[in-house]
Amino acid sequence: MREQTSLDIPERDRAIAALLRQLSIGLSAYRLFPGDLSQPGFIAAVQRIDAAAQRVLANGPLEAEVTGDGFVIEDVRIPPDEAIERLALACYDRRAERIRIRSAPPEADLGALYDVLVRPPEEVLGAGGPDAIMRKSGVVSIVLGELNPHGVETAALQMESLRGKQQRDLSSLRDAMGLSDEAVLALGASPQDLAESLFSRFQAVVSALPPEMGTSLDLYRMLKETVEGLPPEQRIMLNAVLLDRAMEDPLAERYIGTMSDTELARVVVEVAERFDRDPAEMAERLVSRHLRSGDLVDLTVAVAGGAIDSGTVIAGLSQAGLPPPEGDPSAPARGGREPASAQDAGDQGGQDLMIYETVSDLLGRSLLAREQEDMASLRAAFPDGEGQHREAAAHAVRDYLRVEQDLERLERVLASWMGEARGALRQADLGRLQDAVAVLERPRAEAQDTPERALLFRVYRNEVPDEAILGELVDRAREEDGRQAVAELLRPLEDSGVRALLNLLADRVESSDRSIVIALATELAREHLPVVEQRVGDRRVPVVRDAVTVAYRSGGSAALPILERASRHPAPQVREEAVRGLIAVAGAGAVTRLRDLARDTDERVRALAVTGLGGLVGGQAAQALVDVASTAPDAAVRKEAIEHLARNTSAEAGELLKAVAAGRTEHPVPRPLRRHAKTLAKQRASR
Repeated sequence: MREQTSLDIPERDRAIAALLRQLSIGLSAYRLFPGDLSQPGFIAAVQRIDAAAQRVLANGPLEAEVTGDGFVIEDVRIPPDEAIERLALACYDRRAERIRIRSAPPEADLGALYDVLVRPPEEVLGAGGPDAIMRKSGVVSIVLGELNPHGVETAALQMESLRGKQQRDLSSLRDAMGLSDEAVLALGASPQDLAESLFSRFQAVVSALPPEMGTSLDLYRMLKETVEGLPPEQRIMLNAVLLDRAMEDPLAERYIGTMSDTELARVVVEVAERFDRDPAEMAERLVSRHLRSGDLVDLTVAVAGGAIDSGTVIAGLSQAGLPPPEGDPSAPARGGREPASAQDAGDQGGQDLMIYETVSDLLGRSLLAREQEDMASLRAAFPDGEGQHREAAAHAVRDYLRVEQDLERLERVLASWMGEARGALRQADLGRLQDAVAVLERPRAEAQDTPERALLFRVYRNEVPDEAILGELVDRAREEDGRQAVAELLRPLEDSGVRALLNLLADRVESSDRSIVIALATELAREHLPVVEQRVGDRRVPVVRDAVTVAYRSGGSAALPILERASRHPAPQVREEAVRGLIAVAGAGAVTRLRDLARDTDERVRALAVTGLGGLVGGQAAQALVDVASTAPDAAVRKEAIEHLARNTSAEAGELLKAVAAGRTEHPVPRPLRRHAKTLAKQRASR
């Protein structure tokens, strides 16, 4: 099997890797809310998967072999990353040894696929294997199968045997990792020898694990728990070597990578105390090697100074305006300022000051953290303080959103952001909503050059005003002065608010609420007409009709391109609404188009267009009425055009009416209509 380097990866393989990565992220989104195909994270994942699949499948179906740690196509391994490894392992554990993607999978097919991949392996095998389950679900776009199709019968037995073997390996891991008391005593005279011996054992234990365990994403978390269970001296010595070799040894690097910043800070301090070194310098060394962000230094100083409250590390207390604990080396001598009093900060302030470290630590967690745990923590930790402390927390989240490139982690944080914005909207807290939107704006703008990241920002921003919240807002809009208040509340969401209101109109808004929703959309759409224009291309006729209504009521003359396009729509309901818009906003500029619409195939469109021409004053409108009277296929429309011509007060209209009565037009009207025109001309002259 040939491995690819970053220099020789062909474009198709890059596209395949992107598709597999999106499938893996979709699995994580599904796992957050199993079975719920309407949750925003899953909807966003479906859209990204569709875009990635279209690129790959343009050259035909995709078929790949599944291994325990990746995918192989024609004996070439697709360059793996953590997301791809997770997907491969989920498939492999359920005896899916090949995957075939025939077409871009729709939402239902992805739901069936992910349902298989989140079920226990023995349950999947007991039901006949992934292929049988997916066939029963009617899935045709994706096939999961075995390289050996006859292996299903024995798969359950093999899986049970494997699980027993893994559990035996896990139970003996701690015993294998540690050294005996005699060995520690013999090596104790040389701390370096003790540390090297422990690290050698650490490497040997990992390399001795069976392949299916070596690829497990829980491996390093399990190793960390094992190391923490070692006797203190052995634990400190082993951690010292791991810290020292984190840049050059992949095993050490991955192990250190599983730690949160707070956990790593505690390890650094423990090792520094054992070897009488400066913990801040050790932390700075890790930062200089780009293994962690600069926050690690502050956290390490905080841990060394005992700045811990109920297990939470509180960094930078002297700079934040709270008094540090007694004996804290980061007291005024280090910060250069006297701390503010605890009374000035207050209990709420102290709570808010923890937000930065809490959020930063949560956002920096390894991808190995469980999805449900991450989501619950992020939701609980989203800043909800006030003033200066809230602003600091917002800056932390904003900076994170700007730099995070891992789509799965980014999606979790955006889901938390969406929950915060929805809460503000539901509580009609305009200031809080404006703050939440401000957090997102710069990261969203900077993501435009990266389509996948840009799509995530767009989807979660658009999902803030959901149907339930909008229903509550419509109820408020019925109150006195409520309509303007609701419009102002939705305004910070800009185009997302307009899009949500148009969606509400398209779904199942009550007729009594329709005028309120259209009024709100009209108020907000003035600066976002492109959003309205997009709806003119919708296949649903009511959606297009409502978009035309909002366009001409909000956009004035700026809506003319939309109205011109809508006036050629195949549905007469849309053309009729376009005529109303042309009459309302175009004036004399709509004469030519109204003249053409007066010959429309639909009777209501024709009648409305003639009425529109009749409402215009001037020679151009009068000439258009003559043209309609002369050429329209409908006698009733011709007669109505002549009557509107007679009501036109311009002198030119009077002369044209006489010409129609005398048959002196380019296309003379039939004799009965000439007699009618002559009668109207006499009546006009007598007035």
